[in-house]
Amino acid sequence: AAPTAAAFKLGERLAGKKVVLILSGGNITLEQLRAVMDSATPF
Repeated sequence: AAPTAAAFKLGERLAGKKVVLILSGGNITLEQLRAVMDSATPF
């Protein structure tokens, strides 16, 4: 969750750049991940 939160916070600075986030762990379900990805604003 921390990398995703940081990317959203830094959205304007990351705009137009290629950004890679590594998400791992078992604290998120596939449904939750899909919801985040579906609502995400491309940077």
